[in-house]
Amino acid sequence: MSFALATGMPIDQSLAPLRGGLVLMGGALSWIICMLGWFFNPHGPESLAVEKVYRELGAFLDSMGTETFRRARQRTVLAMKHAEDTLLAGFSNRRNPNELKRLYLLNEHANAIFLDAMEISLNKKIVMPPELGQSVRALAGAIASKTKNKKKILQPDQMTDEVEGLFMKLYNADAIMNEPVQKIDQAATISKPSLKTIFLGAFDKNSIVFLSSVRYGTILTIAAIIAYSANFNRSYWIPLSCAAVMSGPTIIATFHRAVQRTFGTVIGLLIASLILAAVHNEYIIVLIILSLTFITELFIVRNYGLAAMFFTPSALIMAEYSSQSYDFGFFATVRITDIIVGSLIGLIGSVILGSRSASFSII
Repeated sequence: MSFALATGMPIDQSLAPLRGGLVLMGGALSWIICMLGWFFNPHGPESLAVEKVYRELGAFLDSMGTETFRRARQRTVLAMKHAEDTLLAGFSNRRNPNELKRLYLLNEHANAIFLDAMEISLNKKIVMPPELGQSVRALAGAIASKTKNKKKILQPDQMTDEVEGLFMKLYNADAIMNEPVQKIDQAATISKPSLKTIFLGAFDKNSIVFLSSVRYGTILTIAAIIAYSANFNRSYWIPLSCAAVMSGPTIIATFHRAVQRTFGTVIGLLIASLILAAVHNEYIIVLIILSLTFITELFIVRNYGLAAMFFTPSALIMAEYSSQSYDFGFFATVRITDIIVGSLIGLIGSVILGSRSASFSII
């Protein structure tokens, strides 16, 4: 991205240290802000991830036998996958603090409860008692707060052997939460491949990472050739838009991102025009860019089209004020043209190179 942006700047080798330093300062500031939480709660992300697993697990247990079962099951699986990735990212071979061990064991028990519940769900005659979901959520509330679970596990008067097994696993998880780690006689099995294994595996000819990289590289090369050979203004927006659209995991997702980016950009242009027409104070512009960036980060994990409505005016405002040309019509026309061209290249390239993939054959 930095390389593409540099191609749109005036050629001046003497400014290379300044431009590189500005990028370094921006990245360093972001890193410092993100790492501030480490001083107060080093394992906060891991605790929140495991807490979410138990909250989703409680909702999943309540949904058994209802119409919301499939959706709750999917949310629980996604939460467990996210927790596993977060725990592995926080693991280090040089140190293995007790708090991480506790979280690993709690996550393993949540997986065991989920698998047993899935097996029980095959027998549609068995109804989960509400006390089970309530107890799981009570345990979830104690994970991130670092306090003992003061709420007792509510056990129904009558239950089947299968449900009793779930309560036994829940009792074990409660013990792991409340007892000192030194007294827990369980081993946390942590399997994390080395950096060398990951790196070399990515270059295997059968690796999906390698195949995807070749596909991305080929399409982005074509997008860059078209952008710079046709002398588009702000040519770097074309490969950037192409890369953003292609980040969808399937052909359908790629098509959705192309449509969302196009419509989001059009609406974003309208928002930018209103802001630039009404606001002429630099300090207020800074606050507006801050607000737009904040809203973008809130929406981009949920809906790319909504996020495009806010990062588009932010980019246009910065472009216009940094260039001091104040020609909004020029920037708006250039951006929407380049984004449409880049999105089309990404969509066509994904269809051609990914036509034999499993995701495409579903269409």
